Amino acid sequence: MLFDKSSAFIKFLGIAVASLTIGSLSASAVPLSDGLEGYWQFEGNGNDASGNGRHLNIVGGRFDAGLVGQAFFLPGNVPGDDANHAIRPISDDAFNFGSGDFTIQIWVRFDSATNAVEQTLIEKFTGGVTSGWTLTRTSSDQIVFTNPAGGSNIAARSSVGLDITPDVFHQFIVRNDSSNRVDVFLDDTLVAFTTNATVFGDSANPLLIGGRNGSQDFPVLGGIDEVAIWSRALSDDEISAVQADASLLSDSIDSTVPEPAALVLFGLGLAGLGLVRHRKRM
Repeated sequence: MLFDKSSAFIKFLGIAVASLTIGSLSASAVPLSDGLEGYWQFEGNGNDASGNGRHLNIVGGRFDAGLVGQAFFLPGNVPGDDANHAIRPISDDAFNFGSGDFTIQIWVRFDSATNAVEQTLIEKFTGGVTSGWTLTRTSSDQIVFTNPAGGSNIAARSSVGLDITPDVFHQFIVRNDSSNRVDVFLDDTLVAFTTNATVFGDSANPLLIGGRNGSQDFPVLGGIDEVAIWSRALSDDEISAVQADASLLSDSIDSTVPEPAALVLFGLGLAGLGLVRHRKRM
């Protein structure tokens, strides 16, 4: 009789726990990390936290307290000196965007004495005006994203020099969507766009963070943190959310792995449902 009296409770427990657990897993089915191709947190190394194994080689520089945990600082860089940077050891097709959607995120803290100095933040670029893409802060404090596909220098360029506060981390976002529009954000403010970026030509050069592939160098003078590349276009809301909390991407990756307690509850829920079904067959 005890089993009979408790069967309703078992049924409730099974349905409630299983439903809540399934609902929780479903809610995270499309996290911020969806479509993530590479994610570098610079926690004392150049490891890729996206799970894709696209680790960076660290050349020079140092690690110190950053935006989230540690950051990669490039001290002593001067124009024409590429002694400090982070680079992929091979060329990855994932960063040859073609005509696909993508988003690039990089947080940079410029040193106070870097005005009137061109600095390349991140690129996969083959010298001159040929192929690939590059994101640069110009000597006039404009932000430029260049796509030299087809021999033309198609660029999303901020119309004026921007007020980029030194010694503070700023988020730079480049987003390309299915309408062939490229948007460039400083923090979560749109500062440049172009509708002419139809195809991004493939570059055989590797991804480089903190400088320019080639003789020009244009190194970053400051610190870099939380670099990520997606094969999708982030929404405006996602960009604003990361601006408000730079740890969201890291948290999103952590949340995609079910907690052990959640798995236990899920199992108990299924067991409860199984007991009820077994009772009904008796």
